[in-house]
Amino acid sequence: MRDDLKRYQKIVNKELERLAETIGKKRDPFLNHNYGLLSEYLLRGGKRLRAIACIKSYEAFSGKKEKRILIPAISLELYHAASLVHDDIMDEDDIRRNKASMHKMHQDWFLRQFREKKYNGNIFNKESVRFSASAAIIQGNIMFSLVLRCLTNCDFEEKLKNEALDLIQRSYRKVNDGQLLDMVNEFELDVGEKEYINMAALKTGNLFATSMELGAILAKANKESKRLIHDFGINIAIAFQIQDDIMDVDESMKKGNTLGSDIRKGKMTLLMINALKTASQKQKEYITGVSGMTNATKSEILKVVRIFKETRSIDRAKELAEKYIGRGKSCLKGIKKDISPEGYEFFTKLAEYMTKRVI
Repeated sequence: MRDDLKRYQKIVNKELERLAETIGKKRDPFLNHNYGLLSEYLLRGGKRLRAIACIKSYEAFSGKKEKRILIPAISLELYHAASLVHDDIMDEDDIRRNKASMHKMHQDWFLRQFREKKYNGNIFNKESVRFSASAAIIQGNIMFSLVLRCLTNCDFEEKLKNEALDLIQRSYRKVNDGQLLDMVNEFELDVGEKEYINMAALKTGNLFATSMELGAILAKANKESKRLIHDFGINIAIAFQIQDDIMDVDESMKKGNTLGSDIRKGKMTLLMINALKTASQKQKEYITGVSGMTNATKSEILKVVRIFKETRSIDRAKELAEKYIGRGKSCLKGIKKDISPEGYEFFTKLAEYMTKRVI
């Protein structure tokens, strides 16, 4: 599976490099700099799972390997990158894939060009922060405009392109709905498993599902097959999100962030939700006391992780992830007759990969 993913990563990265060459070279020096940052951000890596899922879905349903699917596929990487740029502003994360996040790159540029000034606004207190957050928001918007450009300019018939565009606009709204729920859940201590799964399905699941459904649409799959590949994507992506929560508190998985970054941000992950259900009053008080402490020590984080283990919160999360993998595989069986054997094997392995992956 890893070798297959790496091979397709190279294909996707080459196509992204071609795109990057077409969006730079602006006359205005700042715009030229701006698009340079956009290209660097886009090309700095990632597993490219969403683009690969689109390509493999198209190949599985059409029985063809065609270069024309590459442009629609990379639109999904632009979509994902746009959401990450905005996520990092909301989460106040200065690092993305071991490099400066988009707003941090803009802030660093601002401070090299201009002197810092206090800013007494209703939201910001420094000119560099106001500038960088605003510029990064615009960068995310530009990236999403490139998603639409990829789909309108791809080499498929108009009817299919229109269906693809409709899918993307519906997906974009749902992903933003999920982001809103993720934000408000940080302040709702009575959030349950059901609310968490709904948030994960919208925020994470929808883009995975959209990736697979887009490939099916462009391959002219039937209505039921498009529905099932979409549902397959939702279910395995929920497992992906749960695994992400687990990786955040497991040093051996080397997620790339500081251990327990979700705890420091006060996020209501599935681990936090289930621990608060079964923890003793003393344990609850400790968890809620550390949650949201951006300066929490490693020992404090490790104690929270220990409570997660004692309350079987981590075990419960793993069990739930496997449950959603099983649901995904059931959806896959429903389209087995409509896709190639190679496609069926790939998506079966992809489902299993979602809970086995490490960074």
